[in-house]
Amino acid sequence: RMQSADGALLSPDKFLDAAERYELLPALDRWVLCTMVEELKTSSSFATEFFTVNVSAQSLANDNYARFALEQFAQAGLSASQFCFELKESMAVTHLRDAEHFIRELTSAGCKIVLDDFGYGLSSLAHLKRLPVQYLKIDGRFVRRVLDDRIAESIVSGLAKAAQTLGVNTIGEHVESGPFAERLRELGV
Repeated sequence: RMQSADGALLSPDKFLDAAERYELLPALDRWVLCTMVEELKTSSSFATEFFTVNVSAQSLANDNYARFALEQFAQAGLSASQFCFELKESMAVTHLRDAEHFIRELTSAGCKIVLDDFGYGLSSLAHLKRLPVQYLKIDGRFVRRVLDDRIAESIVSGLAKAAQTLGVNTIGEHVESGPFAERLRELGV
């Protein structure tokens, strides 16, 4: 979220497209990371927490972002194992070589990786063995329909089984009620 001049919170869809168009996403990604690290290093109450950071395609393509993140953690005295980086499935597949390098650099330091919006393109199942991620976040467009759409349920179940075979945990996006959570657990999510 971004705070507007009048103090209102703006959702990402209100500013991310412009940031991408003007190639400001790497600066925004670094600002978010630095702001988070600064907050964490000044508070001992977060010592056992786990934090997730979204990464843009522009930062993924920059060889320095993973190194920058690890340097920030080290300088603040934070453990890399407290951090999980989220990459959109489509972005990781489109930038496969960059994604592989990024993932290996961060996971070798102890960070975790999530493939976000997984399943919408169904393109990365073939690439999943090349992307050593710890989590797949199943796209909310399927999760929202899992209670009343057998095809969506079948897709979610199939993705969960494929992930389990590869030793990858699954997360459901947009789980907004107990019945959704219960059904997803039954499907292996």
